[in-house]
This record gives sequence, structure tokens and C-alpha cells, in this order.
Amino acid sequence: MPLARRKKVLITKDDESLQEADPDTPVYYIKQTGEIFKDYSSFSSRMSFYGLKIFQCETSGKGNLTFFEALESEKTEARVLDARFPEPLKAAVLRSVQWQVVGRLDHLVEAVYERFKDRYFEGERVFVDFGLSSAEDDSKETPGKGRYSVQIASVASPSKSVSTNGKRKASQMENGDDESIVPHDIYGDLKQPVAEVNALDDPKGYTYNVQLVEEGPNGTFSVVEPETHGDLRLGNTTMDVHCDLISRDRLAFSKSILKRFIRECVDRDAAVASPWIVKADIASKYNINQNMPEEVRRGVDAMKRLESDKRKKIIESKETTTVSPSKRPKRTKPAPTEEEKAAKVKEEEAAKAKRERDEVARQALTGCKRAVARWPIEDLDVSITEKEKSSGKPLVRPIPHRISEFPAPDSFEPLLMAWNFITTYGHAFNVSPFPLDMLEAALHHDTPEPCFLIDCLHTGIISSCRSVSAAITKNQVGVTSLVNEYNDEMETDDTVGLQQLVQSLTAFGSGWEKKAVNHETWCNALVSILKEHATVQTMPTMRPVLSHLLFQPGQDEANPESTTGWVSARPRERYYSLAFDLKISILAFLCDLSATGKAVHNAMETCETSITEMRKEKLELKKEQKRLADQLTTLTAERRKAMNGAKKGKKKTAEVESTADATPPESVLSDHESDELVVAAVADLSMDTAPSEAA
Repeated sequence: MPLARRKKVLITKDDESLQEADPDTPVYYIKQTGEIFKDYSSFSSRMSFYGLKIFQCETSGKGNLTFFEALESEKTEARVLDARFPEPLKAAVLRSVQWQVVGRLDHLVEAVYERFKDRYFEGERVFVDFGLSSAEDDSKETPGKGRYSVQIASVASPSKSVSTNGKRKASQMENGDDESIVPHDIYGDLKQPVAEVNALDDPKGYTYNVQLVEEGPNGTFSVVEPETHGDLRLGNTTMDVHCDLISRDRLAFSKSILKRFIRECVDRDAAVASPWIVKADIASKYNINQNMPEEVRRGVDAMKRLESDKRKKIIESKETTTVSPSKRPKRTKPAPTEEEKAAKVKEEEAAKAKRERDEVARQALTGCKRAVARWPIEDLDVSITEKEKSSGKPLVRPIPHRISEFPAPDSFEPLLMAWNFITTYGHAFNVSPFPLDMLEAALHHDTPEPCFLIDCLHTGIISSCRSVSAAITKNQVGVTSLVNEYNDEMETDDTVGLQQLVQSLTAFGSGWEKKAVNHETWCNALVSILKEHATVQTMPTMRPVLSHLLFQPGQDEANPESTTGWVSARPRERYYSLAFDLKISILAFLCDLSATGKAVHNAMETCETSITEMRKEKLELKKEQKRLADQLTTLTAERRKAMNGAKKGKKKTAEVESTADATPPESVLSDHESDELVVAAVADLSMDTAPSEAA
């Protein structure tokens, strides 16, 4: 299970009311965890929690993952680990780990590794390396060294009459032979030293019958036929060897692999002296006993009692050392009389009545039922204090209304966004900062005479879109979007026909990014940009904007006041007659498009570089400020000493004392004057560092 802040994520239990609910009741289900929720709010809250990047894969240790990423990582690691770890060794390792009381997982892994590194099991694939044994190097009959991939066919236990616990098994006593001895019967306390375990059950006494195998397709292995017994180096396929010639693949059995396998398969409670327990589904798969033995239970209880006694002694020792024996107990106050109780009740009732009156007055004044003490808050929730009332502040609030004086209320947010973007990156567009009302007045300009601010804005922003246009293939995205969106719509005489608009837009020239964009040509470049980059989804007003820029109503020669259809027009002549909200939509779209261009990116990098330099300058100025303040403090202390010495000399004669009391010498500063000198100098230096602070 993935970890969140080093703790396992607990799966929420299903609502009990769902068990008795109608089977057709709709619910919300998370497939990966099996959780079922009755309402959408609980489901969305849980999914938001799972989407946070705070989880860690328990198997591999990878962090900064979402819950589902960590869960998938655990499944992947589990599949890889299951394929690598030897199957015959799994049951033996888990059986030795079950009910072991070991503090750290590393210590548990170390003990298990030392127990099993020289013990092998039937069906396990290993290597027979004749270069491992030093005893054979001196033999003249040894054909040579080599490494062979084999599979253990059988394990022959050494003849012995006692097991690891010092008692002969009942099955052995009944049968009277050694064949019933279980190979590697070492499933005891892992705290017992390895030397003692090997003395009772020597791994070098086991004989392994190995059979040569060869690798097949897809990583499979098959036994080499025919079966002939003898030395593998002489061409035979089977051989009897001991553990000193056998080794495992490090990718299949090592301390790191063993630790991952044990951590994946076992669990432990957080209580003191809790044993390691194999997970239930894995224990049932390998037929491992899931009932705690009575001996282990008594040992765990004893360890818990011992740990509890230790903690009690530590707490008692701390109490005796911290509490002073000479400390007197505090005097208890006498119990209040009936008169005191009645007076206290009256005071509480009076305070409660006063709070209620104040709340009623506050609600009548503010119109808000709840008092807000945190800032920032809504303007209607601000309460007027007594100090503000006494200062002459009006007590009656203006009546709020939702009638806006802005001509296009739905377009105010895009206008504010565009103005903020332009003023922030104005140096990238060669535009100086300007107020919002100036931009609004410029967009309201509807006469044929050009507006200088509109020309400067559009020229600068369109020029910054060159890098965006050069990086995208000309696919006439706008034409395709118009056809897909309005193909099935009924056409009227009040609007330009879709086919007529598409033909005119397709025939409109391209390659605007290779030409100079100035105050006269930016309208043509605007139409090209809309044709290449805009869609109905990114700019819902695309069709009315293009229809107005490319067409104008035709006039009847016989009756000049009437119109006859639509005729082509120049975008430069038609822009200023656009509606106010359409101009805002054009400006907002251009700002969104230019945000991905190189000009804005370069402006960001320039700002980042400049702010870094300003921070360094700020640190240097602060160091200089501190140095000068220390110098002034030292100078003031020296002057005070000089002043005190002068006073002592003047006290020798009464005339000098009277003169000193009447007019102090100009060369000596008083304490108050010295302090004022320090404060003034530091204040001047702080004013010098103010621009860096603002930057």
C-alpha cells in the first residue's frame, strides 16, 4: 500500500447505509481501491486527495507520486520481484520470518540472509562453479574450472539424531530413520547466533543432486537430456555437489532483493514488541501458520511488560528530579459563597445582554449576520469602530446595486486581463504604462481618424507574435473551425454568408510575418493571424469580427439609403466601427497568443536577471547599513565617555559647575543628541536602500 508521510494510506470503509440500500441506488466507485461513496462530494474529496503528489512507493521508495502512480509502481515492482526471487526459497524465507520479534527490518534481513546464503532447496536454479572450491585446485584429476547453470533435483540431509531445538521429532522416533528429517529445519528464533544454528544443522553436510539446464526462448529453462550421472566437466548432465560449489545469481538473491521481498510480504503493528507477520493472502498461498504460537505470545507479553516498566521508571525519575522537595503545595481558594455566585451570574447575564445588543446594532448597521475578524474581508463585513465614529466617519453605508456603468459588463474581465498583461510586459511591446480608463477610451474610438494608442498596441503585440507564427505550419485553422462550427446553421440577410466569408478569408494573403508591421498594415496582419491561429473555441466572436473587417453593406445606386448585400472592404477602414466588446475580444486573443512568443519569454528572463542583481545590491546595502550603524554606535559611546570625563573635571570647582549647568560646552554631545544622531544616520541610509527594497 502506498505511503503518505511515512504512513500507510488507509482505505475508507463503505457506508453502512449502503448495505441496506436499494441495489439500483447510484453510487460512486473507485476501481483501483474498491472504495464506494454515496455522494459526489465525498468521492471528489477522496479523488483530490489521491491526486496530490505526496505519496511514496512502499517497495521501491520512489516519492513525489500520486496515489495511483505509487500503486502502479508497487505492482510493477512486485511483478519484477516475484519473477526474480527463487520460488522454492519464498516459502522457506517467509516461514522463518513469521512471528519474529526484531526491531528493525535491516536486522531481520541480515539474520535471514546469514541463515539461507549457504542453504539451497529442491527445484531452485543455481550455478555450479568449480572455481569456488580451493580443495580441488591441488587435485591432479580435476579436468578444469567452469561455471554451469543447473537445477537442484533433490536434497539429501546429513544423518543426525537431533534437530535445531535439541529434541528428536516424534515422526523420526516413530519411523526410526533419518529420511523423515526436513531439510534445513532452522525455523527457530532468528536472534540465535548463526554459528550455533550451523553447529546443530551444518549446511556443508547436505548433498545436492543437480541437473544441467539450458536456456530456451523467452527466458525459459529446460533440462538437458539424456540424463547421465558424473562430473559435469566430463560432459555428464547430473552430479552430486555440496554448498561450497554452489552459488546463486545476485539478481535473484541478495540483501537488497531479500529486503524488498520481505517488506512486500510482511507487516507489523505499531505497538511495542510487535512481531513480524506474513500477510494473510500470502500466508495462505504458501501454507504458513497464521496462529501465533503460545511461546511467542508469552515472550511478546513479557517484552511489553518489561518495556512498560522501563518507561514508568524513566517517568518517575524525571518527576523526582524536576519537582523540588522544598516546594510547598499551592493554597486552594476558599469556596465562593451564595452571594458571590449570584453576583457572578448577574455579571454574566449583563455581559451576554450587552453582546446581544451590540450584535443587533452591528447587523442593523452592516446588514451582515456574521462578524468577521480576519483580513482581507468583504467590504460589507467591515464594522465601524468607535474611534472611526468619533472622527466623523459617515455611519450610513451606500446602498449596493448591481447596475454597472460599463457598456459591456461581460467583457470587463478580458479587458482587465489584457490591460494588466500589456502594462506588465509593455517593454516587450515598446509601450509605456498607461491607466485603464485611457485604454477604455481608446477602444471607444469609432471615427475614421486613427487612434495612436490603438495603433501602437496592436503593432507591438502583433510584431511579438512573429515567433509564434513561424513555429506553426500554415493550416488555415480559422477556416476549418468556421466550417465545422457553422456549416449546419441557417443563414440570414443580416449576416455575411458562411461560404462567402470562407472564400474571402481563404483568398486573403498570408506571409505577414515576413513583412514589416506598422500603423498602416497591422489590420491586414490581424486578419491573417485570425485565419492561422484562431478557432471558434478560443475566440467565440471570430465570425462577427471577420465578417465586419472583410465586408461592408453594399449601397443601391437608385436608392442610396438602402443596402444590397455585402461587398468586400479594407480591414483598416472597418476596424474603428467595430463594437466595443469585439475590440476587447481581439485584444484579449492577441495577448493570449503573444504570451507564448519569444518576446514575452525574453522579457521574463530579463526581469529575472534584473531582480537577482537587485537582490544582491540589496544585501550589499544592508551590510553597509549595518557597518555604518555599528560605527555610529561606537562613536556615540566614545563621545559619552568623553562627556562623563569632562563632567567629573568640572565638578572640582563650583564656578565650573555653575557654568556647566548654565551652558553646556558645544564640543560635547548629550545622550539625547547622540541618540538622535544615530537614528538620523540610519534613517538616511534606509531611505537610500528603499528603491532596492521595492525592486
